[in-house]
Formats: sequence, C-alpha cells, structure tokens
Amino acid sequence: MLKQFGSAIAAVAVATIATAAVANHLPTVIEIPEAELETVASITERLEALGFADVENIEQKGQVFTTDAMFDGLPVTVKVDAEQGTIDDMLLSSFDVGLPDSIEVNFPEKINVDDVTEKLEAVGFSKFRNARLEGEVYEARAEFGDTPVLLNVDLDTGLINDESRDAFARLGPPNLNGTFDDRATVVDVEQSMRTSGYEDISDLTKDGNVFDGKAMWHGIEYSVSVDAETGVVTFER
Repeated sequence: MLKQFGSAIAAVAVATIATAAVANHLPTVIEIPEAELETVASITERLEALGFADVENIEQKGQVFTTDAMFDGLPVTVKVDAEQGTIDDMLLSSFDVGLPDSIEVNFPEKINVDDVTEKLEAVGFSKFRNARLEGEVYEARAEFGDTPVLLNVDLDTGLINDESRDAFARLGPPNLNGTFDDRATVVDVEQSMRTSGYEDISDLTKDGNVFDGKAMWHGIEYSVSVDAETGVVTFER
C-alpha cells in the first residue's frame, strides 16, 4: 500500500522575463511505501526519480526534509513532510515578507563574496548558500527570518532584488485538480480553477473541450488554455 505526497509546488528561477506556451509543472506527488521511515538518502533518490537535480543542503527534522534543488534548470526550495504527505514550496512565502531593499555600497576596491555577505547579514539575512559574484552582481540562496529567498544584489547601487516572484512565473500556474468530459461548461471549469487556486478568472470561453481565458495566480496574470479532459493548463504571461 502506498501513501502519496501532494501539494502545489511553486518553481522559482533566476529570470526577469517569463513566458511559456507549454505547461511545465513540477511534480506534485511522491509515492512512498507506507510505514517506511525516510532518510536524507531516500528522499534525495525519490526527488531525483521525479526529475529534480542537484539536491543539496538537506535539513532533516524528524520526518520533515527541507532541501535546495534544481528542476528543469530552475532553482527550487521545497519542504517534504513525510508524515503529513505534503510537499510545500518554501520560496513562495517570500512574496509576503517585507525584505530590506538595499545595502551600503562602500566596498573595498576589490570586492569578494564575503564583503557582500557581511553587509547582507547586517540587514537580517542568514544561512547563505551558493553565493557567487557575476560581474557587478552578487547572487545567493539565503534566508530572511525563516523565509528562503533568491538574492540578486546590484553592487553598483546596493539594490536587493528577491528574484523569487519573477522566477516563480517561469513554470506558472498548476494543472486542475479535476477533469471533465465533453459536457463541461464554463461554470464547471471556472469552479475547478478556483479550487486549484486561480483568482480573478475572466473572458473564459469554450472551444470543444478546451477553455481559454485569463486568470491570476499568486498575483501574476496569465492567459490560460485549459484542456478539461486532461486537466492540463498551458499558459502565457
């Protein structure tokens, strides 16, 4: 007998322009034999089997695992609760956190990673991972309080950009939780979209068993096309 892990995982990546014509959603289910205790090694193996790569920086507390990884070339941070059967996106929570907007730029003539990290620590960031300099830009995974973030700092201006929102848009909104036969109506699909977390749904029209319209997902507007038979959502931003 198997138990399934599932919840919407939001993908995040370092990107400033995000458009997609084909849905490329993260996996939402992991199957684990019932009553089996998970380890760092087994969680890593299961995530890799689902297409995650570079699974690293895993922290385990009981049967809860938090890890950085890549999926389809995009950085993600996920929490797997092996007892509750859930996978949660951690970076999505940064949307609601008021982050510092800048650091001082009085750097030495030759800047190194530690110089920038120290200034970010002074304004409240911690737990830096994968920090690096790319020209006049500092990039790192970090945390602000208990919230993971993807940082991009302009070393000329000191401006701090949390790239989670732009990157999150890359993989876009989720597929529907349910499917319909060819008798599906606009009302049916709109209700299913709301159940799946969509908001401000508008201009929804039906062509065969495909429904096209606009909707908001975590504050980002998409043009969506819903295949009601399969529940698959394709989108453009």
